[in-house]
Order: sequence, then C-alpha cells, then structure tokens
Amino acid sequence: MGFIGLGLMTNLPFDLAYQAAEAFTAALKLRTKAAGFMKTLLLQRICSSFASGRATAEKMLRRELLEDEEQVKLVEEALSALTPEETTHLQTIVTELSRPEARDPKVAAVRHFLTEHRTDEKTWLEHGCIVFSQYYDTAYSLAAELARALPNEPVGVYAGSGRSGLFHGEDFRFR
Repeated sequence: MGFIGLGLMTNLPFDLAYQAAEAFTAALKLRTKAAGFMKTLLLQRICSSFASGRATAEKMLRRELLEDEEQVKLVEEALSALTPEETTHLQTIVTELSRPEARDPKVAAVRHFLTEHRTDEKTWLEHGCIVFSQYYDTAYSLAAELARALPNEPVGVYAGSGRSGLFHGEDFRFR
C-alpha cells in the first residue's frame, strides 16, 4: 500500500502555532534579511513535530543556538534583538503547542502503522521498524510517546554520542 492520497489532519493548536510562526517572520522581516531563512527553519521544525516546534521557539526566546543548525550567524543575528512583537509570536507558539489538546497527529499515525497496519500479515512492529527524523526533539518525543504506549517494547533513540539511549518504560537511559 502506498501513501498516495493520505494525509494527517492538523488541529487548532497547530494551526495557531503555524500562524504565529508566519507572523513572527513577517515582523522579523522588518529588521533583518534573515527572515526568510528563519521562516523556513521555524516552520520545518513545527511541521516535524509539536515537540520540535515548541523546543525551537523556547530556545529562540532564550536566544540559544539550535544545536543542529548550520547557519549560526544568521540565527544569532535574527535573535540578537527580539522585539516585543516577535517575542509575543514566539510565546504563542510555545503556548499553543503546550496545550493539553495539542496532540501531534504524527504520533497517532506512527502508532497505527506499528500496531495495526499489516504487511505480509504482520504489523510493522512485528517486522521491526526504524523511524528517522531530522530533528532530535522529534525523535526523542516520538520515542517517549511510543515507550508510554508500548511499555513492553524496547524503544531506542540513536542521535550520536551523548544523546542516544533506550527507553525502559518511561525512563530514558543514555548509552
């Protein structure tokens, strides 16, 4: 079975966070040429996962560097002097993606394919499955959700030295 024609429904917290990201970069455009780059960065992370979008906005508010970002100077420049309006938009992203009803539809989709969808009469979990993500926040949060939902299954995260490990129930142990 292919994925043609399949999609995930967004929800209100996602929609509001996405709009806030667009408003943030529109405001940012008034003072820096890095606004287009920042828009791409922020929207990619929000679309990767709610956890990644929230963590990115939190780091931006604290003016922290994003550990896997290559364009350090552009990010530093854009975050060096956040205006009150820009700060408000970033806070909106954090607030919306932190709401209890902010359920990331990708988590449910991955759980469905692991536990219900069958290929050759086995679930993907029975076959064994690896899930890749560009962003650590996405990989870690998905692994944590899967570990809670599937407490008897080993769930690992590989992200290089110092950030890789296995979940044992809800505890994450670095390896």
